[in-house]
Amino acid sequence: MTEDPDKPNVHRRHPDPLGYDTRRPFHEVAKQMAEDALAGRHQDAVDAELEMVRKRWRRLHDDA
Repeated sequence: MTEDPDKPNVHRRHPDPLGYDTRRPFHEVAKQMAEDALAGRHQDAVDAELEMVRKRWRRLHDDA
């Protein structure tokens, strides 16, 4: 497999099933996200991501 020299290398600690290609025009990505949300696609991944945000938010406010 050859690497695309124009594509940046992204290293994540965890898999990102919601990893939309933000190099695409914003309106295309936003439309895809909206369609996915309305159709209920990736709901498990959305729930997991929201839980991580909630935990960080609680930590932020607990430290204040």
